[in-house]
Order: sequence, then structure tokens, then C-alpha cells
Amino acid sequence: MKRLHRLAAAGLAGMLLAGCVTTTVEGKKGLGFGEKPAGYKFEKVRNAMLELTFSGPKILKAGQPGEIIFILKNVGGNNVRLEEWRMNEPDNLRLFCQVWLPGQEKPDPDRWLQLDGPVRQPERRYNLELMPERQVMIHRQLEFLKDLVITSGRERRFFIRAELNLTSVRCSSPVAAISVQSDN
Repeated sequence: MKRLHRLAAAGLAGMLLAGCVTTTVEGKKGLGFGEKPAGYKFEKVRNAMLELTFSGPKILKAGQPGEIIFILKNVGGNNVRLEEWRMNEPDNLRLFCQVWLPGQEKPDPDRWLQLDGPVRQPERRYNLELMPERQVMIHRQLEFLKDLVITSGRERRFFIRAELNLTSVRCSSPVAAISVQSDN
């Protein structure tokens, strides 16, 4: 009888755990968790209402790496499932930047520089599901700030924007501005 109870408890635990696990189609033998075969096409996400916004900080220091934050929020009434979401979250954004010159009121559409490096390999992915009004924060390093030198008491301003680096859904942020000040 005790053995029957243990088997039933183990079966119940297995069913509960199975309900919590998201299965990923691997496609090829030997691929690790969340990896997809080369050329895998993700299905387009339908009825996604996403908003990507710059969250800050707006003032950074030259001579040291800076970190900025973007927020991806589901502003619609339906759950949004992003099957191609990368585990290394910064790889989910393409980041664009340009110097904000004195007297300039808005960015020049032909002067955007893409700041992305290579995507971390292997590309491990998981299913990100955003319920309505839920969000995810994406932190990005601005490595170029380490080499930037600014005269004491001065600043350099930049326009900045981001886009999702996904093929299944499109979303881009409005243009924001950051100020980089001297490190002393």
C-alpha cells in the first residue's frame, strides 16, 4: 500500500512539473536548450501590441562603461508569446546612436550608427510570454563610453533609439537623448 502511495505521489509530482515546463522544438540532434537549427524561421506574432521605451539613465560618465535600460511592454489586451527571445537579453535589441550637434533639433535620418556587436553564440532562446500590461527590462552596455574623453565641465549629447532584433515581431522605440559628462 505504501508503494502505491509513493507511485501516486511521484505521478502527481510529474504531472505538476510537466505543466510548468515549456517544450522547445529542437529540430536537430545535438542542439542545446533553446537552440534552433540554422535557417529556422519563426512564425510572425499576430495581434501583438508592444511598446519599447527608453527608461534611463539620461546622464552618464565618460571614461567608464555606461548602461542604459529599455522597457518592452505589452500594451494590448492579449498575451504575447515571443518564441525567438534570446536568453542573453541585450541580444534582443539593435541599438542606434548619433551625436547631437549644437543647434540640432532632431536627429538626421542618415547619420544613425548601429552599436551592436556580435550576438552571443550559441543563440540560446526561450519563450517569453508577456501578459497584458506586463513588461521586461533590457539592459544594454554602451562600451564606447570607456574610450570617450570629454573636457572637464563639458558634456556631449547623443540621440539614441532601439529596435527589437527579432523576425517574428517589429517594434522600435521613439528617439531619446542622453548626456555624457566628463568623469571628474
